[in-house]
Amino acid sequence: MGVYKKAVITEAGEALTARAVSGEVTIQFSHTKTSAYTYPDGTNLKKLTDLQEVKQTVIPSNIQLANDTLVSIRSMFDNNGITQEYLVQNVGIYASDGETEVLFAICQATTPDQMPAFNGVAPSSFIYNVQISIAQAEQLSISVNTAGTATVQDVLDLEQKMEEKKVDSSGGDTADTLVSAFDTSSDSFPVPAEREKARTRWGKMKKFAEDFKNWMTGVCLIGQIVNNCVTNRADLPLSAAQGKVLMDLYTVLNTKLNGKLSVNSRFKYLYLGEINNAITLDLDDTEYTIPRMGANYCIRNMEVTSDLKRIRLSVYADSKFYERFIPLE
Repeated sequence: MGVYKKAVITEAGEALTARAVSGEVTIQFSHTKTSAYTYPDGTNLKKLTDLQEVKQTVIPSNIQLANDTLVSIRSMFDNNGITQEYLVQNVGIYASDGETEVLFAICQATTPDQMPAFNGVAPSSFIYNVQISIAQAEQLSISVNTAGTATVQDVLDLEQKMEEKKVDSSGGDTADTLVSAFDTSSDSFPVPAEREKARTRWGKMKKFAEDFKNWMTGVCLIGQIVNNCVTNRADLPLSAAQGKVLMDLYTVLNTKLNGKLSVNSRFKYLYLGEINNAITLDLDDTEYTIPRMGANYCIRNMEVTSDLKRIRLSVYADSKFYERFIPLE
């Protein structure tokens, strides 16, 4: 709560008071204004004719003579429409003689109140009760503007409005509740705690969401598994079911290759000792026959010659080394 100095009546306020005491005019306390301006030390407040950096203007809600030397002026300021918070450095009372309005008195803050910006959820308000000491106050003729008078119903409506914006312990609606900041959290999983602040709970959720996003970088989803052998994307995994498909294909291929050699094969020490028939070599669907060369023999090496016209076979049979060529044309 702010702390404010005693109100200082300006020279214009004193002149208006003198006219009112003499019965020449009736004082109407017309407006109360707040100012965010910090006046330098030594400023002669009595000579001020207006406030600087006026932030809000309201009509006083209640004006009364507290005693024969004291006038009490009550004004209420809320933050409806305030988009940027400010410090209430001064509260100015304005009065009129019915034609001309002047800065009547000013209260400076020792510790200013901070008027918050409206967040769309809960309104805030300050009530300033400025008491002005005036000699012969009982002789003043004061006119009250009822447009600014706060009735009991006004206060009840404000309390009801604030109550409706609160989130109760059972069935409260947090749909429009704003969290201005998150507490930094190191928890890997957002386990809530009893009587935990919303900003702490959401800080945990923020950490969990960040961890989950990082984890997802290396995760493969079921829908990304490929169940075929034709996809060429390097970033997708192959289904385990394709292992059976590939094994079946391998079995069929192995059966078809029984007693045959592929021209693309290059190997050493292929033992063929118990095969009684000639060996056939498949090349682009053309078969080439390698005759049996002995009781026990093996092919030591097989390769296509550099002119691509023959296949060179290095054969070891019956303890002798042979070289044979198979024409490809």
